[in-house]
Amino acid sequence: MEITTKDFAGWLGIREGELVYKYQTTGEYKGVELPQPLYQHTGKTRKFRYRDVVAFIEKVRKPK
Repeated sequence: MEITTKDFAGWLGIREGELVYKYQTTGEYKGVELPQPLYQHTGKTRKFRYRDVVAFIEKVRKPK
């Protein structure tokens, strides 16, 4: 199963453009490395594995 950049950003509670900017600059969100996209259609739209995104969100939300 795959999800888009827009859906991924929505799950994080940020705008799609913010997520894309993080991919283009640091490659991290809140100190956690962003999952690698499966492929990229345009400069903005990417597709991700559902399980990679869920694992990433769990890392971000995990108490330190």
